Amino acid sequence: MWLSKQQLEDLTKRKTGKAQCRALDYLGIPYRVGLDGKPVVFERDLTAETDPEKRTEPNWDALKN
Repeated sequence: MWLSKQQLEDLTKRKTGKAQCRALDYLGIPYRVGLDGKPVVFERDLTAETDPEKRTEPNWDALKN
């Protein structure tokens, strides 16, 4: 799911798509730009684990055959 228009405005404190994109860039929050020029932020990107020590590495051995 993605953030609503109101949630995006609350998060960025900006109303226009271009200004919201600049704010999201500054905050380091990933987004995509929709056809309307407004950013689309997925909820999972706001709740994703950002602590590198808690991230899990892929099982590279599973690729060896």
